[in-house]
Amino acid sequence: MRQVGALEWFPLSPAALLGIAARVFCNGWVVLGVLILLGYFLFYLTALSRLDLSYVLPFTASSYILTSFLAWGFLGEKISASRWLGTFLISIGILLVNRSGRKLSS
Repeated sequence: MRQVGALEWFPLSPAALLGIAARVFCNGWVVLGVLILLGYFLFYLTALSRLDLSYVLPFTASSYILTSFLAWGFLGEKISASRWLGTFLISIGILLVNRSGRKLSS
């Protein structure tokens, strides 16, 4: 959104709203993000059709991990130690859910 510019909401005319929409939806990064999101939903629906929700849902938390690393690596955002700790705890939770879904052979 830094490429699009600051959004001025007042006064907001229909022409200004169309201009904002055109700037946002013609941005290549926004289009790429929407396509990636569509791919995510296809994979999510496929997973839900084959696995229990209680097993699939915690894996959506992996997006927090990926987002933290991408924000840090590509956008240069500074992430505090407490946020990294939270990301680490989410990772541990995902691992625990993954292990609980496995059947142990006797």
